[in-house]
Amino acid sequence: MQDEILKNFDQHIFYHGTSYQNATAIIGRGYEGGVGLLGSGVYITCNWLVALWAMYWKYCDHGAILRVGISKGTRILNSAKKPDRKCLQYLRKEFGEEILKKHPMKVIPKNKRLTQKEFINLFRYHYWNFQEKEKNRFGGSSRFFWDYIPEGAGGGKRAKGTRFHKSLCFKLVSDLRIQYQFDGFGNPEDEFGVVIFEGNYLEVKEIIFEWMRGRDSTVPYDFCDDWLDPKSDIRKKFPDVDHLIKYFQKHGSK
Repeated sequence: MQDEILKNFDQHIFYHGTSYQNATAIIGRGYEGGVGLLGSGVYITCNWLVALWAMYWKYCDHGAILRVGISKGTRILNSAKKPDRKCLQYLRKEFGEEILKKHPMKVIPKNKRLTQKEFINLFRYHYWNFQEKEKNRFGGSSRFFWDYIPEGAGGGKRAKGTRFHKSLCFKLVSDLRIQYQFDGFGNPEDEFGVVIFEGNYLEVKEIIFEWMRGRDSTVPYDFCDDWLDPKSDIRKKFPDVDHLIKYFQKHGSK
């Protein structure tokens, strides 16, 4: 599904959760920089709940969700896809086990360079091991996602992960961007979403929802993890994104 989304992103809806002030600036001047769980860039997702969670997690007393479009020709890597085992076996045979343990620049001869296919599979190998591999063990959620949920919601018990693979994956991001000319990477359906390196590839299409503490008293602000629970009171009030849009259309001008 992720491949289909990232190859046909003009047919899918993407959301960006941010602060009220940032949303105002973005609408006025366009996207600039940003930072998040996958490094520097602008984060978007196909899951409105993830955008909403990001809004609450970063900005407890105000926020906004924007619907965004991606420019044609933008190259986004589906990093969540499982790496090709045969390709990894070839890399081990050609360069030894160290190719999976260090940055390739420290392993391969200076007169050689990984092909795009080889690099992508190496990148996916580390991404898979720190982000995707054990999702089913943790209720379909990333282990690192739980690092950022309050301990009362289970974060303390679930905050385990493979920092080694995460560190190497992050070190490969600059190569992904500069040498292999990708404009972003990620999984459009999970909690991390997709990070776009340059904001000028994005365009705001619509304000889905905006909220400020004190002004919008009917929307709770102090339990962002409850949005992830389909049985919570707030989710019963807003079961899908259309209910959020209708709420904003009715109350957003107050």
